[in-house]
Amino acid sequence: MSSQTQPAEAESRFLESGDEAGTAPGDRKFRPDVEGLRAVAIVLVVLFHAGVPRITGGFVGVDVFFVLSGFVITGLLLREHAASGKTRLLAFYGRRSRRILPAATLVIILTVLASYHWLGFLVGDDTARVGRTASLFYANFHFISTETNYLASQAPPSALQNYWSLSVEEQFYLLYPTLFILAAVSWKRISIRPKLTILLVCSIVASLAWSIHQTSANSVAAFFSPFTRAWELALGALIAVASLQLARIPRAPPLS
Repeated sequence: MSSQTQPAEAESRFLESGDEAGTAPGDRKFRPDVEGLRAVAIVLVVLFHAGVPRITGGFVGVDVFFVLSGFVITGLLLREHAASGKTRLLAFYGRRSRRILPAATLVIILTVLASYHWLGFLVGDDTARVGRTASLFYANFHFISTETNYLASQAPPSALQNYWSLSVEEQFYLLYPTLFILAAVSWKRISIRPKLTILLVCSIVASLAWSIHQTSANSVAAFFSPFTRAWELALGALIAVASLQLARIPRAPPLS
């Protein structure tokens, strides 16, 4: 394959909308299990916030989403690296922006306007402050600084409070591709997957240990912080890196 056709082929592997399946090279292009898990995660969160009885742990859907995000983003980066031998940060952020920014911005604007109209200026002002932090993807740090207790607060939550999880994801997108590139360009005699495995395992251990510590020391920060959530995203990334090895595991025989 010539050098002129290779970049074109690499580009064709990605949709302008950013709606790629996120599977790693050699994996299936469409993963119904991933889409199914996304649906389950959404339903759990919606039912939990709707106060449906016995769905007391529905917030675990957010944890599932973080793992899926790590899996999808790592699959995209691995596919681009396998196809073209490089990772283009501008193209990556362009795809993420087209996928996330239009809908996220529209919801923030409509929510702020609705808060002013139906809930009054005091609530509207508070929603607008959260909206500014959400639009710059640091709403989670805002909630840490205001000591917002997501699960035990007696006051009504902000209409934009769920943007904390999108902020954590965007902070992951900001840092992780750079770490991916550093892993790709260092020690070129070693393929990228073993290097990523070491990086991700170390991240999981460090973040999980910090999460356990913060849960008792500062539960608010433990809930909202990207440092205590990083292990979930890294776990999903590790699954994508190990996808070829995991696919070789023999399937269980069918039940008679």
